[in-house]
Amino acid sequence: MHTITVPNITEEISTFKVINLLVAEQSRVVAEQAICELETDKIVLEIPAPASGQIHWLVQLQDEVNVGNVLCTIQ
Repeated sequence: MHTITVPNITEEISTFKVINLLVAEQSRVVAEQAICELETDKIVLEIPAPASGQIHWLVQLQDEVNVGNVLCTIQ
């Protein structure tokens, strides 16, 4: 199982909003496929799948998430 967390891209940004879930719950994804988009007032960050498998979301659209929070798992 792979756990996908909010990355730490810079010390200046610690909170993001989930603006787009690009794949549905329980869908199969392939490695490097874009799975969601996170936004701050400065950037939109696309999150890729680190591996192939079935996705299980732990967040919803419009959730505010912090660096290190778990977004989903892939089995």
